[in-house]
Amino acid sequence: MPIDYSFYPPYWKQFSLYIRKERAGDRCEECGIQNGVENERGSIVVLTVAHMDWENGPCDCKQRTGMKCARPDHVLALCQADHLKRDIPKHIARRQRTLANQKDAERPLLPQIGENECLQT
Repeated sequence: MPIDYSFYPPYWKQFSLYIRKERAGDRCEECGIQNGVENERGSIVVLTVAHMDWENGPCDCKQRTGMKCARPDHVLALCQADHLKRDIPKHIARRQRTLANQKDAERPLLPQIGENECLQT
């Protein structure tokens, strides 16, 4: 999923680089796999910076401020697999909202009536 940088501070790219390279040593902070190597499925590992904004996580900055934060204690450098595992509940909730919105959009609020018809009560 592409990043919408409008929710991030202007120095996010530098912050992300610092977390992945300096703090995490270019390794996933969850499983320890090295950035850039081939994993067991043949994919190249790409480290990302994940906000710990899952349920009961320490980061609620986006809910409070509308912006993702750049606090080192609110993020982890994670490989794609671990980032996805952490975000699964958010992905499920977003999908459920999308499906509900699509269902609502398909349902008219009022029945369609002709120009000379009256609604029966």
